[in-house]
Amino acid sequence: YLAELPIGNMPSDIAEAVSDNLFLFRNPAKGNGFCYVQVYHPGVEGRGKYTSWIHLDNGEWTFGQPDKMPLYGAEELSAECYRIFIHEGPKAAHRVKRKSENSEHPWAAELQGTHIGWPGGTNRHNRADWGKLDVLHRDTEIVVVADNDEVGLVAAREIAERHLTRFNRVRILRFPASYEEGYDLADEWPERAPS
Repeated sequence: YLAELPIGNMPSDIAEAVSDNLFLFRNPAKGNGFCYVQVYHPGVEGRGKYTSWIHLDNGEWTFGQPDKMPLYGAEELSAECYRIFIHEGPKAAHRVKRKSENSEHPWAAELQGTHIGWPGGTNRHNRADWGKLDVLHRDTEIVVVADNDEVGLVAAREIAERHLTRFNRVRILRFPASYEEGYDLADEWPERAPS
């Protein structure tokens, strides 16, 4: 990723980030151009935080987010997509996509599709640019995947009810009671997962 970013005055937050924690939000209208960058900072028990950076036209970087936030992975959306997973955050979208590409993962077949994420967590989904989904056919299968907690479920329902009404096949993934609170598909395979 770093090779794709303008080097001048790059914040150390970006330059020193581990590649698995650096997320470029691309602008499909600009080819390989990007809208902004998020860096994930792991925290206690996997609960971390993100910092966000915008590269301005004058070549400077500024801390913050655009008013209308792009969806992570939106550049992969096209009329040919048959299944879309919409994840809570870019980290989940990135890591679950990698799991889908690993034939050894127990859910590899079920995770096949395009993985995108809304930035900012459960409370920011209304700021995301859901219009990027307009390139999809109305029969595209859409799976909304939020963290396994009450606020995640509320966000998933709101996304389905507000932004996905034109699609015929929308599902919200709910985890069984045996999964820990806060679990998401990006987490490790749970020890007590149902078979």
